[in-house]
Amino acid sequence: MVEVVAACVAEVVDLRRYLAGSQALGRQGLAALLLGTPEDEVGDTAVRRLGAAQMALFTGLMTQWLTDPDQAPDASEIVAGLRALTGVIDARE
Repeated sequence: MVEVVAACVAEVVDLRRYLAGSQALGRQGLAALLLGTPEDEVGDTAVRRLGAAQMALFTGLMTQWLTDPDQAPDASEIVAGLRALTGVIDARE
């Protein structure tokens, strides 16, 4: 299903531009929300790192809920998973 949607979006240039612009605004808004900063004061680095990471979490979780809601993780599992990822990253540095 996701592959079909991705293929359709790739074929429709205007839709792709619209979605790309919406994602850019979403990344900026998410970074601002997490930092407690007005959107117009959020730097590009925060948008690319913090906003993009949060967007990836949202879209990945949304995809799981849409495709297999019974197996999608709940909030406590997401938090535990993020903590585990942090431990793995810290161990490798």
